[in-house]
Amino acid sequence: MRIISLFVLLTTTSLYTYGQQTSDSLVNLTYNELRELFTANIKDSLKSKQYATAYLSKSKKQNDSLNIATGYYLKSIISTRNNKRIRLYDSIIRFSKTLRNKNFPSIAYLDKGTILFNERQFKKALDNYILAKKYNNGGNKEFLNFLINRCIASLKNRTENNIEALDLYRKCWNYAVYKKLKESQPDNYFSLLASLSNSLRKNGLIDSSLIYNNKGLIEAKKLKLDDNYYHFVLNNGVINYHKKNYLTAYDSIKKGLNHSRKIMDKPNMAVAYYYLAKINEYERKTDKMLFHLKKMDTVFLNNNDILPYLRNGYEILISHYKNENNLKAQLTYINRLIKVDSILHTNEVYLNKNIIKEYDIPRLVNEKQIIIDQIKNNESKKARFILWLFLILIILSIILFYQYRKKQLYKKRFLSIIESNNSKITSRNKSSDSTINIPEDLIKNILEELEQLEKDDFYLNSDLTISILAKKLKTNSRYLSKIINRYKGQNFTNYINSLRIEYAINELKINPNFRKFTLLAIANEIGFKKAETFSKAFYKHKGLKPSYFLKNISNYS
Repeated sequence: MRIISLFVLLTTTSLYTYGQQTSDSLVNLTYNELRELFTANIKDSLKSKQYATAYLSKSKKQNDSLNIATGYYLKSIISTRNNKRIRLYDSIIRFSKTLRNKNFPSIAYLDKGTILFNERQFKKALDNYILAKKYNNGGNKEFLNFLINRCIASLKNRTENNIEALDLYRKCWNYAVYKKLKESQPDNYFSLLASLSNSLRKNGLIDSSLIYNNKGLIEAKKLKLDDNYYHFVLNNGVINYHKKNYLTAYDSIKKGLNHSRKIMDKPNMAVAYYYLAKINEYERKTDKMLFHLKKMDTVFLNNNDILPYLRNGYEILISHYKNENNLKAQLTYINRLIKVDSILHTNEVYLNKNIIKEYDIPRLVNEKQIIIDQIKNNESKKARFILWLFLILIILSIILFYQYRKKQLYKKRFLSIIESNNSKITSRNKSSDSTINIPEDLIKNILEELEQLEKDDFYLNSDLTISILAKKLKTNSRYLSKIINRYKGQNFTNYINSLRIEYAINELKINPNFRKFTLLAIANEIGFKKAETFSKAFYKHKGLKPSYFLKNISNYS
């Protein structure tokens, strides 16, 4: 007992002494000692800041890049302001980008991305997650990959890329099971399990979603993890809603909502209110439906964020008040939906083209203006009809004019190609060859051999590379590249592609059977491995799509 007491006394005295020392004296401690002191005092903001500062000062004096990065990371752990933490992560990245340490710079990119994700700057978050993956080559690569994939999956989930999100969640789940994260990192494990279940539901795999969710319910309850347990309870309600078990769904969602309110989990509160409203809509309990949708709206106003599919709640409100002829309420929720779509669109979250087409922002703006005019002036039906007709005519006129101009431009380019007899790329004469430092006789010989090879359609080989061609011409790739750039006026890839395009055009002009080929078949025939690559090359060289050319060539045969 005396030894233990003495150890405690010495530790306390030691820590107290360090606490009274200046940063200059603390830098005499080893890095390990400073890290241990930092960890031991993590809950004491003043002491932990002192040890982190000493660690950073020591590493800067020694010009030790890895420990400088570590010092900045210690500071980021205790920092409470996101903008300051982001600056610290940028400093970590600056000092560790070339180190490829087991943690740095990947973890700095990952943590920075997570802050940006929580601030709903999804595009910037994704950029940082991608960089975290790019630089993840250290000893913790496997685990960091798991964390990065989880973050990217969450981002894809927010952007409604549900199939891609599910694929990543499944990979993460396999890793979590293999590494037994339930024992070592229960929070990570149960959060992933809930995300996987949710992703399965969003992909229409309702029964699979229920199996994983029930697994989470049982295990979280056994471990008495209330936050995780009630998350699964809420998910259970949502799943049962989609299985049309409305009574079970309502009970589970209410329980999940009560816990979400207790811990101020606003995203899940919004989800709960939305599904309670949907159940009441099904049961034709309009007042309760409106009550829960307005609660969802309150969460949005407080949080300034919403899941993309919850926007349907605003469409329900707008439709309801439109049927009630309550113009002011209708206008209120149209304004709100415009704000929702603006936020989703700004962050590149709301990318579902079909929904945008059905209820996009320009149409909402037009409808908003008509309702404002109706409230202020009580205009007649005839006036509203004329206004709508006028707007429709303007929009149709713009669309028709745009289509006409586009059609004329394509036609002009098509005729230019048809009337052109150019089938090969001619060499350009140069007054001096000194700038590329290649003997004139060698240039002349290579150009002559290239011309012969063009006649032999050498470019149709899909495996052709500059190295293969250089070997065939008995020269090297560097010389050949310089000659093609100078005398053919383009780089090797564009040179080969332009020859292939000219060949295809000529065949389409003279060969009726060639016109019956699909784009992929034509692409393969002239040396492209993919139809998309062929299409892009054709457009780049001729200014119109090959599908248009193929469609119209028959009229000019």
